Amino acid sequence: MDSRLFIGIKIPGALADGLVKIQQELKLVELKAKFVEAENLHINLKFLGATPQEEIEKISFAIQNTAANFQKFNIEVNGVGTFPEVGNPRVIWAGVSSDELFQLHNLLEQNLSEIGLPKETKKFTPHITLARIKELNNQKLKHSLQTYNNLFGTFQAEEISLIQSELSEKGPKYFDLRKYRLGD
Repeated sequence: MDSRLFIGIKIPGALADGLVKIQQELKLVELKAKFVEAENLHINLKFLGATPQEEIEKISFAIQNTAANFQKFNIEVNGVGTFPEVGNPRVIWAGVSSDELFQLHNLLEQNLSEIGLPKETKKFTPHITLARIKELNNQKLKHSLQTYNNLFGTFQAEEISLIQSELSEKGPKYFDLRKYRLGD
């Protein structure tokens, strides 16, 4: 049976707690949304989708190779926005910035392409999904988001994870299949 997989960087506890406070404030805005649980907050490096079990070992090898050849680095979390930016937003996100994050993504894409996985065609836009919007009052949300243009914190990316996502009526559940320490 195939597993629904992605590769990501988990958000550490203290910073995740700060993002949860923002989510709680956003819940006061007139919108219906599915907010991401603190333990599920992450930066998605690569969505793999339905993956056959027999592919996981070579994917794991490519991720390990990436992690071993990349040192720990800092990521800043700042600002809140939406996808799409205008019109009918579907996702509320916290911004992340780090030159090394783009370099890590490029190395990961290269290593995965060498085992036969296609490179992503869309531009890499690193972010932390805070909520998926079902229905909203656009003006109140826009006003609320403008109050979050500051730096929320910085954390050191020390590992990347191969994560399995299981969909349910209550939303996705994430399970770390494997973790790979950077620089090891």
